[in-house]
Amino acid sequence: IHRKIMSLGLGADYAQVATIHQQCKELMGLSLMPICEVEQQFKRIREISSSSLDDLFEYF
Repeated sequence: IHRKIMSLGLGADYAQVATIHQQCKELMGLSLMPICEVEQQFKRIREISSSSLDDLFEYF
C-alpha cells in the first residue's frame, strides 16, 4: 500500500496532511482485522476519505 501511495504521487500529502496519513494507515490496518469486518470497515474508510485518495481505493 505504501508503495502505491508513492507511485500515485501522494507521498507529500501522506507526509504532511494528518487526515490523509490517518486514512492511509487505517487502510493498511485492514489486513490485521478479522475477515468478517474488512468489507464494512473498507466501506467506512472510503466514505470518509479525501477525494485525493480515490485512485488508491480503485487499486483495491
